Amino acid sequence: MSEPSKAQEATKSDEELMLLFQQGWRGAFDEILSRFKDPVVQFLYHYVRDGNLAHDLAQETFLAIFKARETYQPVGLLRTWIFSIARNQVFSHFRRMGRHPDQMGGGGDAQEALESIARETPVPSRKLEMQEEIERVRKAVDELPPIYREVVYLRIFKDYPYREIADILGVNESTLRTRMEYALKYLRIQMKSE
Repeated sequence: MSEPSKAQEATKSDEELMLLFQQGWRGAFDEILSRFKDPVVQFLYHYVRDGNLAHDLAQETFLAIFKARETYQPVGLLRTWIFSIARNQVFSHFRRMGRHPDQMGGGGDAQEALESIARETPVPSRKLEMQEEIERVRKAVDELPPIYREVVYLRIFKDYPYREIADILGVNESTLRTRMEYALKYLRIQMKSE
């Protein structure tokens, strides 16, 4: 069996690429890196709120993926496995820094997602007032405890299904849905009180 061409690799699923990489085809890892680098950096930025640190942690994530390639089992989506590794890198970083995960930054700069949340509340028609409304939502999301903030980020900002988020965070789906309910309740209260 010969190594697939770049064009063939581009048409493979993420999981197929990982299996090719396990078989020793380095080009498959390049394609995985190409597909996931930006989403992983964005995901990590959500936690650390520092672009350089997010890029450093992304490099550590992909190094960990490279080293752990033999342990990958295609039982779920590859992206779930990758984002779980990325999340573990964040927690390892905070442990090394002597910080508790509750001291993490959060919220991210997902302008588009904030606009969609702001649309759920009465939105003034003028542009300046819209910007103020978006800033209110951003502040409310930033004030969420980390366990709720990460659920909001993955569900609302990234549009991941609950099952996948549960796998990434290592919790059951009912716990995840409860966290989302609390987060949305908190956001509604915050938006009404201001």
